[in-house]
Formats: sequence, structure tokens, C-alpha cells
Amino acid sequence: ANANGAVDLYYDNVKSFSTMSNGIQIEGTEGAAGILQLYADEGDDNGDKWRFVAETNGILNLQDYGSGSRYNNIRFTGHTGGVILFQDNDAKFQTQSDGVRVEDGGKLYLQNDSENAASYIYNAESSGESNFIFNTYDGSSSADRWEITKDGHFIPQANDSYDIGASSYRVRNIY
Repeated sequence: ANANGAVDLYYDNVKSFSTMSNGIQIEGTEGAAGILQLYADEGDDNGDKWRFVAETNGILNLQDYGSGSRYNNIRFTGHTGGVILFQDNDAKFQTQSDGVRVEDGGKLYLQNDSENAASYIYNAESSGESNFIFNTYDGSSSADRWEITKDGHFIPQANDSYDIGASSYRVRNIY
């Protein structure tokens, strides 16, 4: 302990923890990440274990240990201001300078007001290509309804099943 009330803790002769007037500071060794581990409920179950990892490249990860391995849940990408959200340690959603991105052919779900049914949009193509599929839910099942192809075509996903417009809301012109 220092005379001014601060406490410094060392591990293997390297300062790794300090108290400050407004909190604490955790330091990684030279060239290594700084890690803060948080355990709920005495840490007696894997799901109780969380940690923050400050990498040496400016990235901060929030990780859990629920499955018995460390998994990223959220990654803050430092000076670029980005955030990446993970599902089962696989990046699914991230911010970027011009918007957001859904990863790995994932689906963008749009819930209704009651949050009991969702429609979604997804990219149905493989690497290097992009076809948009629009899927809706009718109360009992979901179905792909329309596709916009990489060539710009607008194609129904079932033959002779869908209308464009309705009796009181018609399309004026199609060119």
C-alpha cells in the first residue's frame, strides 16, 4: 500500500493491479493483453464466468465461459469505433463506417409489435454473389416470398401465388 491510499499488486514482480481514487487499473505484462475476470455465484459453474480482454491492438472483448471454452460475445474495435456481436464465438453483426453488416449469410429479423412473429431478409448466395430473399411468417409457418437476384430480377418464390398490389392499392405503371 502507498501512503496516499493506493494499493498496487504484483504478479511475478510485475505490477498488474492498482487502486485509484476513482476505481482500479489492470495492466497486462509488456506485449500481453490485460484481463479482468468476473465470476458470479462463486464461479462454481461455467456460466458464472466472464472476462474483459484488452488486446494490445486496441480491441476490447467481452467473453463468456458458458460452454467450457472462452467465447467472444462483444468485440469493441478500438479507435475505429466498431462493435462486433458474436453468437457461439462466430461474428454475426457488426458496425462499420457506412452502416451495419450481418455476417455469414445471416438473416436480418424484423419482429412485429407483439414480438411473436418475425419476417426476415437474407442473402441466399455463396461467396462473391448476392441475391436477396424476403421471408414472411403467416402465423403458423414462414416462407420465402420474393427474391431480388444479383442480375436485378424480381422473382416470386412460388409459381402463381403472389400478387403485386391489392384491389385498393394497385401499381400504376410497370415498365
